[in-house]
Amino acid sequence: MRELDVLFCLLEATTGPFGERGREMILTCLQSPTIETWDDVHAFVLVRDPCINFEAAVQAVDPRFEQPKKVRGQDGRLRWQWRKAPSREMLVEALKYAAYRWR
Repeated sequence: MRELDVLFCLLEATTGPFGERGREMILTCLQSPTIETWDDVHAFVLVRDPCINFEAAVQAVDPRFEQPKKVRGQDGRLRWQWRKAPSREMLVEALKYAAYRWR
């Protein structure tokens, strides 16, 4: 857990330091990497400049990770349709990539 604390200190959300709510949502995804928990956090910005979101960081560490399919929901809004979530290990590597790559 100490390693994750260090990583979160190095990440930056769109508006500044990474907040507690975002941290909790990512930790939930790490504890249970399901399509639902991944969908909740995939668009989170991890680095502001250059802008890197969680999905881009996963793609950087594993370019073979499948891109989501866009589908239109019953409400008319576009949503992402994932076939699988990244593994916990891949998620941690993506956080490391975002935390250290641009420093």
